[in-house]
Amino acid sequence: MLKEVNKIMKNKKGIAPVIATVLLIVIVIVAVALIIAFIIPFMQQQMGEAELCYEARVDIKEACYYDEPILKVRIGRGAKEFDLTGMMLQVSTATETKTYKITDELKALEEKTFEINTEAEFSFNSTDVVSIAIAPIVRSGETEKTCEVTSTKTQIIKCLCNCFDLECGVDSCGENNDACGTCGTGKICVSGVCTDQSL
Repeated sequence: MLKEVNKIMKNKKGIAPVIATVLLIVIVIVAVALIIAFIIPFMQQQMGEAELCYEARVDIKEACYYDEPILKVRIGRGAKEFDLTGMMLQVSTATETKTYKITDELKALEEKTFEINTEAEFSFNSTDVVSIAIAPIVRSGETEKTCEVTSTKTQIIKCLCNCFDLECGVDSCGENNDACGTCGTGKICVSGVCTDQSL
């Protein structure tokens, strides 16, 4: 009887390493399943968001200020196609940085000029601005993302009286009535654009 008990005990000692090996294999399989279930989709999402911003670029073409608290920023977009839903401006003085969201549409190869009242929007004067940066806001399906800064302007100068973006009428300083030209017959100047008089 004692021999049979010893035989059973020896067999049990042989089973322990097998059970440990099987448990180790099960733990590895569970760990791999967790990685596949959680880590890979997370990485795919991160890569998708990075791809979303890869082609997106908007540039600050010109930035200047007037004596009153108006900051004028001309922004251009390149030829690449992407769903631009807006732009985030970062306006900085020597002591603080504020953000301003632009939601106007900007098509491929288009440039637009935006005027921002810095006193009303940020509580500082436009003459205090030392740099402006811009980041595109893009969309893919339901995902909207603010990308990294794609352009920065550090030399913010006083605006000269000019007619960029104006077809007719008063120059940008508002000093000379027809500095930017006059409209032809049957047209009137409305906000710097020649428009049919009948409208």
